[in-house]
Amino acid sequence: MFDPTGVRALVARLRAADPSRSIFGANGHHFEFRARIKERDLVAWERRHRVDLPSDYRAYLLELGNGGAGPYYGIHPLGMWDGDRRELEPIDEECLGDLCAPFPHRTAWNFPAARFEPPDFANDDEEDAWNTALDSEYFDPSLINGAIWISHHGCALRTMLVVTGAERGNVWADRRADHSGISPHVGGNRWHLTFGDWYMSWLEECLRESAAPVTRKVVALGRHRLGCRGIIALTCCDDHHGECRLNQAATGKRNIRTTQRVVAHLADAELQPADMKELILLSDRVVTND
Repeated sequence: MFDPTGVRALVARLRAADPSRSIFGANGHHFEFRARIKERDLVAWERRHRVDLPSDYRAYLLELGNGGAGPYYGIHPLGMWDGDRRELEPIDEECLGDLCAPFPHRTAWNFPAARFEPPDFANDDEEDAWNTALDSEYFDPSLINGAIWISHHGCALRTMLVVTGAERGNVWADRRADHSGISPHVGGNRWHLTFGDWYMSWLEECLRESAAPVTRKVVALGRHRLGCRGIIALTCCDDHHGECRLNQAATGKRNIRTTQRVVAHLADAELQPADMKELILLSDRVVTND
């Protein structure tokens, strides 16, 4: 059971244990909660959207704060998201699905890998048209009917809370920004995590991390033709799947084959997600971003 009093005490413990805010995302939320939402405002939001929010999430908003300390870069205030400018703003409801419609997934979903393989283009206009068509289909709001974004991982990767349908109360990762699809956050036995389970798992992981020394690594990569301008940002963190993820900054076009090669080099170097926080790939080296 999600216990807001116990959660508040554990977050205070983390705040004291990590004064430099070295735990991933802590430099955003600082282990602090925003002001709690008033129940009349929460009920008004539910009535306006014709949904009943899961009880553990309601408890967070009413008893801890309307956003703040939580997994990744923290929990969004109700009805807010990180947006295109990476700052909190009201959710663009054109990007959101129908909250009253059932969430359409029970298992992880993604396009087949071949769907992301671009054909040969005669010119830039053809390439732009192909990318536009792919994005329109891949980011169709109906794919996330019955869910709201509640947290972001950076680089347009987000966590959703399902509010309608068979998965109601569970949290799912929306990783379409790096072509990794939509998948449930899962526990050790692969069960789907509720908001409360997910939050407590984050707390336990952070408490372990705050008590352990941080390992820094520098990994040399061979030179690659990146096919993009500027810097490629990497975010490596243990998100209950033990995965290293690479996310390309908006300064260049997608290059899936390069991404796969770089990730392969990371795997060859036996780089573990827990070894690093944020990284930057610049030229032919990966260095820690302090």
